[in-house]
Amino acid sequence: IGDLDVVGKTITYEGGGAPPLYWNYDGTYLRFAMPSAAGGVPASFKISGQGACFDRTLLFYVISGNGRAIYTATPNPVSDNLTIKSVEENGQAEKVSSVTKQYTVNISELSTLLKVKQVKITKTDGADMIINMSGLKTGYYSVEINDGIETQVLKIYKL
Repeated sequence: IGDLDVVGKTITYEGGGAPPLYWNYDGTYLRFAMPSAAGGVPASFKISGQGACFDRTLLFYVISGNGRAIYTATPNPVSDNLTIKSVEENGQAEKVSSVTKQYTVNISELSTLLKVKQVKITKTDGADMIINMSGLKTGYYSVEINDGIETQVLKIYKL
């Protein structure tokens, strides 16, 4: 996928899984469509050039109906412990089973995209993940959850 050059600005797709099916920037709005299998993976676009105070990266999160478990994070905003629950797409709690999986949770500042914490969690299906957020400064964070098959991303606010 190539760069878009519009109104003295250059828009570059920087990745995050499968590229957009199409994208367009009209000088005001950036419009794009991601493939249906791109759920939970962040897509980033970099804007640079004339009229931009400095280069800016825009980060988007894609939600799709892929039939797999999705995650919710509570409380949001969070001050201390963040609880991540796995729910099926129909809204029902994930069924408890004896299957044990390894999860990697990466937490990054949204303003800088800097990874500030990584946690490896082994849990059985249906069990909650608890992550201590008390050491992080106030602000917005992305919480990237990888179960070894796919990655889903949530946005949270740390008090």
